Amino acid sequence: MGHAADATAADMDAAIAAARTAFDTTTWSTDHPFRARCLRQLRDALQGHIEELRDITIAEVGAPTMLTSGPQLEGPIADLGWFADLAENYTWRTDLGDAAPMGMPTSRYTQREAAGVVGAITPWNFPHQINFAKIGPALAAGCTVVLKPAPDTPWCAAVVGAIAARETDIPPGVLNVITSTDHELGAQLSTDPRVDIVSFTGSTDTGRKVMASAAASLKKVFLELGGKSAFIVLDDADLASACAMAGISVSIHAGQGCAITTRLLVPRERHDEAVAAVRDTMSGIVPDDPRRAGTMCGPLISARQRDRVQSYIDLAVSEGGTVEVGGGRPAGKDRGFFIEPTLITGLDNTSRVAQEEIFGPVLVVIPHDGDDDAIRIANESAYGLSGMVYGTDPDRIQHVVDGVRTGTMGVNGGVWYSADVPFGGYKASGIGREMGVAGFEEYLEIKSVATPHVLTRIAFPPTDRGDHAVTQQRFDDKVVIVTGAAGGIGEVYARRLAGEGARVVVADVADEPGEKVAADIGGTYVHCDVSDPDSAQALAAAAVEEHGRVDGLVNNAAIYGGMKLDFLITVPWDYYKKFMGVNLDGALNVTRAVYPHMPRGSAIVNQSSTAAWLYSGFYGLAKVGINGLTQQLATELGGQGIRVNAIAPGPTDTEATKSTTPGDMVKDMVAKLPLSRMGTPDDMAGALLFLLSDDAAWITGQILNVDGGQIIRS
Repeated sequence: MGHAADATAADMDAAIAAARTAFDTTTWSTDHPFRARCLRQLRDALQGHIEELRDITIAEVGAPTMLTSGPQLEGPIADLGWFADLAENYTWRTDLGDAAPMGMPTSRYTQREAAGVVGAITPWNFPHQINFAKIGPALAAGCTVVLKPAPDTPWCAAVVGAIAARETDIPPGVLNVITSTDHELGAQLSTDPRVDIVSFTGSTDTGRKVMASAAASLKKVFLELGGKSAFIVLDDADLASACAMAGISVSIHAGQGCAITTRLLVPRERHDEAVAAVRDTMSGIVPDDPRRAGTMCGPLISARQRDRVQSYIDLAVSEGGTVEVGGGRPAGKDRGFFIEPTLITGLDNTSRVAQEEIFGPVLVVIPHDGDDDAIRIANESAYGLSGMVYGTDPDRIQHVVDGVRTGTMGVNGGVWYSADVPFGGYKASGIGREMGVAGFEEYLEIKSVATPHVLTRIAFPPTDRGDHAVTQQRFDDKVVIVTGAAGGIGEVYARRLAGEGARVVVADVADEPGEKVAADIGGTYVHCDVSDPDSAQALAAAAVEEHGRVDGLVNNAAIYGGMKLDFLITVPWDYYKKFMGVNLDGALNVTRAVYPHMPRGSAIVNQSSTAAWLYSGFYGLAKVGINGLTQQLATELGGQGIRVNAIAPGPTDTEATKSTTPGDMVKDMVAKLPLSRMGTPDDMAGALLFLLSDDAAWITGQILNVDGGQIIRS
């Protein structure tokens, strides 16, 4: 075929350094769409070279041509698209809701992050399947990879690396392929502290060594190891069909598969019938040139592996077993590493050929005495990788499925192999899972994040407001809705926002003054009764039609009078409903209508009041409700990147205060404030604009209590 690079320890060191640098210094681990695009590029590029890859696979692996249209080549390449889709659609962040650990109200979430540099060590039997089962999810997760394939099949990996380098946008250092005859290079991946994960597929003995060498640096280890899987036939099964399938399964690719079922457990009373059925099937499977159409059983990978399989067949005979069919090199095949499909009987489950992984087309038949006995025999193995059960009674089948300690299980010929199905074993068959979401998550770490509801580091940015002239432009091109903006403090908010570059939507029921304010500031006016959900929806629709989105919402609309009517038990019911409809329900109505049109980074500010704690009455009750609404909405909308806060002013020097609040009540409130003076509309506007701006991008769920421009409670 040619030659492949025979890398040294220095080459491996360079590959690890490249992978580490690519992970630490590029955006590969965080740019999910880019990774998905690169994986699809790799899939498409490989499919463009499919015939070249097919020829290499058949020649290097000895894989029958028929298998290259499935798990030996085309299937694993197509599966790269599944991992690309997963990278785009995976839930990288999960909201855990609120709790109060140690008495602190806290919002919690987890985020998944790429684990780092992956050392992937793969065998020779299904090189493309296993290489891509590691490369695909690792790259999709955001890891960088150093792939060390088996010395027997270097070309299958090297060609993939070359195509990836030439025909995709995968950055340098992200995917590295090291081919070598030096098995110690795999150990180098296990011991190097720059490698975060070792993903190994191979023998159980080597897997133990990998795990031991990785322990020094406490790196994460995935192991997919050996198997000695059982094919269980129940007494109500179609015996002929089941035994034919068992004979075919063990012969495919000359039995060189870790999940192949190599122990056939049959009802004792039908043992001879079962043996005859399997013998008929296996005797008809002739090892042949893998390039020939219809060949199912090609050669073994090497002379060493052929001799190993032959030694197990000879061992079975020496232990008292009978070779029913096969047993050696097929007639007429003096060249090539061929072994006949071989059926062995006369041994129990304790024999070495029933307990040790042979990795060849050798099937041993063992009788069982009922369902539970079959389960017992299946489980009397160091391994637990796969299995099959044939029967007709669903309850009995499920009993077997539940009882056998194995990672995958087929029923009546069912095929579990697929990109979205996790594959891995129990016991000495490995640790972790490959493929599926579970396999993808092997390459992720979990970070838990908690943010307290109460933030005390709040400060206003310096602002030159001499003569009310604003020099900052924090809201250039931002679209902000202000309700109740036809006059009073709402008008002040609207004018200040427009002065800092915002496109303001003035919302009110007072049309003439509202239109005037909008005209003065170059904004838009929309008639809106916030107590009416339909009117709130119309406001949102008008704003989006005009501007395409909403970046900020100020729920300011209010009516006054509650502090003159303190007694809830006697207030006229119609007045109470109207009052609460504007002062409390209105904020929720408008928020529900507007938030679907708000992008991440948007902000909502609700108008509260110190009356929420200083005075009773239903005005205070409404503002208590605003405070609770603010904190609840902050929790609900935080996952969408929308901040929700409130400002709670004390007595403010406005016409509304003078007209609705008795003078002695104002004096009483002022006396309780730290600065002992009335606040101003400009104080209020400064607080509101701060909470709406990017200066407060880390603040949500807060009730900002403002008097005279000062924070008195947090």
